[in-house]
Amino acid sequence: MRHAGRVVSRTELLEHCWDEFADPSSNVIDVRIRLLRGKLGDPPVIHTVRGAGFVAELRR
Repeated sequence: MRHAGRVVSRTELLEHCWDEFADPSSNVIDVRIRLLRGKLGDPPVIHTVRGAGFVAELRR
């Protein structure tokens, strides 16, 4: 949420949240994003930006 409104790439998430041995071709980021979306509820806060990454919107 520190970067709300800014697109964060998969590579950036992988480098920041996992060690250098993480497999960039795995679906670990997709799984974690899905779990976060479930915990945050509706309306969705995290959106996929196709070909770029993810963006979080602040709720009002």
